[in-house]
Amino acid sequence: MKPHFITFIVLSCIVTSCAQTRYIAQDANIPEINDILLFEPYTEIGLISHGDDIELIDSLAETAKNNLTSFLCINSNITRVTEYANDTLANQYLLNFFKQVERTPKNTLNTLQIPTVYDSILTANNKRYGMLVCAYGFSRTKQNRISQNAKAIGIGVATAILTLGMGYVAIYPENSKSHIDIVIIDAENDNVIFQNISDRESEPLEDVKVCDQLADIFRGFAPNEQTLFLPRKVETFQE
Repeated sequence: MKPHFITFIVLSCIVTSCAQTRYIAQDANIPEINDILLFEPYTEIGLISHGDDIELIDSLAETAKNNLTSFLCINSNITRVTEYANDTLANQYLLNFFKQVERTPKNTLNTLQIPTVYDSILTANNKRYGMLVCAYGFSRTKQNRISQNAKAIGIGVATAILTLGMGYVAIYPENSKSHIDIVIIDAENDNVIFQNISDRESEPLEDVKVCDQLADIFRGFAPNEQTLFLPRKVETFQE
């Protein structure tokens, strides 16, 4: 469990340091990007029940992964990789690549070569484009939310008393977090052609909210927003 927690923190630090998240390659021929192979998403979902300590729950991560896969594959332009030779190795490849993407300046992202493992899988499936997804998040138990909010109010009241009413500071903790990072790679040109991130204080397993994040990620990327990638109306996903 500990290595996963470290991954969660590292990715959080990388993302919060980025001022700009969206990237589209200048030479990307968007109308041609209509047959994409979705690699298995990497997900980490935690639950906070005591203080601010995040306990990663494998079953929640699996639910998040299945949800993302289902929502993305509703679009007929996206199909999923059916199997991996080694799930653990595949996850490590994906995490390492996302770290490279996040650390590469946007103006040079088109020079970042994609790992050979993805090129091989795309070639084997007769696909040019691949989609990589990394998502993490957390939620708080109801009791934890109540106690943490009460603590914040208490601190605010104490501040007001100490300053003789001159100041009231109550810093409320985030009740939830949903972070989704998506990259599209081009095996023919061996580069990244698209990347975008949605990072919200939002429940990571609430279907409508996750679909809304996905819609935001791809908004403006498709020439026909109703047919390429995701529909604009999240009600479509509630079938």
